Amino acid sequence: MKASDLYPREYFNFPEFKKEDLEHMDADFIVNLQRFRSLSAIPMTPSPAPGALWRTDTGCGQSQHCAVDRLSDACDLFPARGRELECFLKALQFPQFGGVGLYADTTLNGRRHIMIHLDSRPYSPLYKSVWLRAKGVYHGQMSKDFYKILHDMHKSIDRVVSMI
Repeated sequence: MKASDLYPREYFNFPEFKKEDLEHMDADFIVNLQRFRSLSAIPMTPSPAPGALWRTDTGCGQSQHCAVDRLSDACDLFPARGRELECFLKALQFPQFGGVGLYADTTLNGRRHIMIHLDSRPYSPLYKSVWLRAKGVYHGQMSKDFYKILHDMHKSIDRVVSMI
């Protein structure tokens, strides 16, 4: 079901979504995204970047954002500054998300800001698809650099929060 078929009260805390966005997004995903945002108590804003919610471009077929012959079940979000890793860790525990990514090389309103990707791809109870992206390079959870990059991101967040 398209998310645009939901009653407004079922996605009220995402007023940032335009009707056009909801036409291309899966209703269950939007309801779960809202549930996650409410349960986590972390303010988060969908990315304004083109393709952050849904895509119809040629070659998007393997992306959970792809809305060609299916509805998108993915979203890129900016958690509140200083709470990005908390959001990432809570998303890993949320059973409705099969894909969770953390992006250290993104900006919001012209300022560096860590972004999180969430999607509802199928996964096994023992393994979710988890990755980091830093300097344009993706690092899967089994990558030798994964935990070093995660640690560096944590230090970077601490520095930014101390300046706020």
